[in-house]
Amino acid sequence: MKTKLNIPELVILFAVASTLLYVVSRNTPFGIGSFRFLWGPLSILIMFFSRPIAFTKGPMRFVLLFGVLSVAILPYILWNYMDDWNRRLILDDFYSIMVFTAMWSYFWVKGDFKKLAIVSKYAFAFIIITLIGTNIALTIDPNIVRDSAIGFEQNPFQTRLYKLTGLAGYGYAQALVLLIPILVYHIKNRRKMVFSRKMLIAVLILLLITTIRANVFANLLVAAFITLLAFMG
Repeated sequence: MKTKLNIPELVILFAVASTLLYVVSRNTPFGIGSFRFLWGPLSILIMFFSRPIAFTKGPMRFVLLFGVLSVAILPYILWNYMDDWNRRLILDDFYSIMVFTAMWSYFWVKGDFKKLAIVSKYAFAFIIITLIGTNIALTIDPNIVRDSAIGFEQNPFQTRLYKLTGLAGYGYAQALVLLIPILVYHIKNRRKMVFSRKMLIAVLILLLITTIRANVFANLLVAAFITLLAFMG
């Protein structure tokens, strides 16, 4: 029996796409591809009304506690000298962690892992597409990932390239390193992860090449260390 996604799961999938498939989300009409203002809040609302237990069980309780401490208490006690820019970043971090923890909990509390697997397969495909777009952008401008950390300093060419190719920005490029041990595990154990073993080897090579070409030294060091540990088991 084929598993189909209902409206809540489709909204979750669109929210995931808005953060992983930038070649689409950055090229949609204003606001339509926004995770922060549209798909994030919409997915929270739909999950809350369709499966409220996801917000009271599992890791979500600890995430909410983290939010209370880091957003509502510590900035006004121990971190009272923090500037507005860092306060906003802490709020953004909590918001993203809360939304994606709620998504995972939505499937976990009901043991709905088949639908979680479908969403995860699409997410993996989105990442591969973004890797390809990032390499296209790096071929045109080798410094574009590095420069994304400072918003391109009002460089219209880089801004347009960033939008058209849907490249992985500075933070996205850092997060890609986390895929290395997962890929290595499936390759070493000859396990299929959406694609065949040969395809996974190609994805791993593409990921490592992208990390090298991105010119972010910290990412390169971490990737080398994680890859070595992963192959050592």
